[in-house]
Amino acid sequence: MEAIIDFIFNYWGLSAVVVIATIKAISDYQGFKENLKSLVVVIEEKARDYSIEHGEEKFLWVKTHGYDYIPNWLKLVLTEKMYEKLIQSIYEELFRK
Repeated sequence: MEAIIDFIFNYWGLSAVVVIATIKAISDYQGFKENLKSLVVVIEEKARDYSIEHGEEKFLWVKTHGYDYIPNWLKLVLTEKMYEKLIQSIYEELFRK
Protein backbone atom coordinates (compact mmCIF):
# COMPACT_ATOMS: atom_id res chain seq x y z
CA MET A 1 0.00 0.00 0.00
CA GLU A 2 2.84 2.36 0.81
CA ALA A 3 4.38 1.70 -2.60
CA ILE A 4 1.15 2.77 -4.30
CA ILE A 5 1.04 6.00 -2.30
CA ASP A 6 4.70 6.70 -3.09
CA PHE A 7 4.03 6.12 -6.80
CA ILE A 8 1.07 8.52 -6.77
CA PHE A 9 3.11 11.23 -5.01
CA ASN A 10 6.13 10.76 -7.26
CA TYR A 11 4.13 10.59 -10.49
CA TRP A 12 1.11 12.75 -9.64
CA GLY A 13 0.94 14.15 -13.18
CA LEU A 14 0.77 10.70 -14.73
CA SER A 15 -1.75 9.63 -12.09
CA ALA A 16 -3.93 12.64 -12.90
CA VAL A 17 -3.83 11.87 -16.62
CA VAL A 18 -4.83 8.26 -15.99
CA VAL A 19 -7.72 9.30 -13.75
CA ILE A 20 -8.97 11.93 -16.20
CA ALA A 21 -8.65 9.55 -19.17
CA THR A 22 -10.58 6.89 -17.26
CA ILE A 23 -13.38 9.31 -16.38
CA LYS A 24 -13.54 10.50 -20.01
CA ALA A 25 -13.64 6.90 -21.29
CA ILE A 26 -16.49 5.98 -18.95
CA SER A 27 -18.39 9.12 -19.90
CA ASP A 28 -17.92 8.47 -23.64
CA TYR A 29 -19.03 4.86 -23.27
CA GLN A 30 -22.15 5.81 -21.32
CA GLY A 31 -23.01 8.46 -23.91
CA PHE A 32 -22.53 5.91 -26.69
CA LYS A 33 -24.87 3.46 -24.94
CA GLU A 34 -27.50 6.20 -24.56
CA ASN A 35 -27.25 6.97 -28.28
CA LEU A 36 -27.72 3.28 -29.10
CA LYS A 37 -30.77 3.16 -26.80
CA SER A 38 -32.20 6.15 -28.63
CA LEU A 39 -31.66 4.44 -31.99
CA VAL A 40 -33.38 1.28 -30.73
CA VAL A 41 -36.39 3.30 -29.62
CA VAL A 42 -36.46 5.23 -32.90
CA ILE A 43 -36.41 2.11 -35.06
CA GLU A 44 -39.09 0.44 -32.94
CA GLU A 45 -41.33 3.49 -33.35
CA LYS A 46 -40.54 4.18 -37.01
CA ALA A 47 -40.14 0.63 -38.36
CA ARG A 48 -43.33 0.85 -40.36
CA ASP A 49 -42.27 4.18 -41.92
CA TYR A 50 -38.93 2.65 -42.94
CA SER A 51 -40.62 -0.54 -44.24
CA ILE A 52 -38.72 -2.66 -41.72
CA GLU A 53 -40.74 -5.60 -40.47
CA HIS A 54 -38.40 -8.18 -38.99
CA GLY A 55 -36.29 -7.99 -35.85
CA GLU A 56 -33.11 -8.83 -37.75
CA GLU A 57 -33.63 -5.88 -40.11
CA LYS A 58 -34.15 -3.57 -37.11
CA PHE A 59 -31.00 -4.94 -35.51
CA LEU A 60 -28.98 -4.30 -38.68
CA TRP A 61 -30.42 -0.78 -38.94
CA VAL A 62 -29.29 0.02 -35.39
CA LYS A 63 -25.92 -1.64 -36.00
CA THR A 64 -25.32 0.40 -39.15
CA HIS A 65 -26.52 3.74 -37.81
CA GLY A 66 -25.00 3.28 -34.36
CA TYR A 67 -21.48 2.78 -35.68
CA ASP A 68 -21.11 6.52 -36.24
CA TYR A 69 -21.64 7.11 -32.52
CA ILE A 70 -18.82 4.84 -31.36
CA PRO A 71 -16.04 6.96 -29.85
CA ASN A 72 -12.81 6.67 -31.84
CA TRP A 73 -10.86 5.18 -28.94
CA LEU A 74 -13.53 2.51 -28.50
CA LYS A 75 -13.33 1.52 -32.17
CA LEU A 76 -9.78 0.35 -31.45
CA VAL A 77 -10.91 -2.26 -28.91
CA LEU A 78 -14.56 -2.99 -29.76
CA THR A 79 -14.92 -6.03 -32.01
CA GLU A 80 -17.94 -6.59 -34.22
CA LYS A 81 -19.13 -9.42 -31.97
CA MET A 82 -18.84 -7.22 -28.87
CA TYR A 83 -20.75 -4.45 -30.66
CA GLU A 84 -23.52 -6.88 -31.62
CA LYS A 85 -23.74 -8.22 -28.06
CA LEU A 86 -24.00 -4.67 -26.74
CA ILE A 87 -26.87 -3.88 -29.11
CA GLN A 88 -28.60 -7.14 -28.17
CA SER A 89 -28.23 -6.39 -24.46
CA ILE A 90 -29.79 -2.96 -25.00
CA TYR A 91 -32.74 -4.54 -26.82
CA GLU A 92 -33.19 -6.99 -23.96
CA GLU A 93 -32.88 -4.26 -21.34
CA LEU A 94 -35.50 -2.10 -23.03
CA PHE A 95 -38.06 -4.68 -24.15
CA ARG A 96 -37.75 -7.84 -22.09
CA LYS A 97 -38.51 -6.48 -18.63
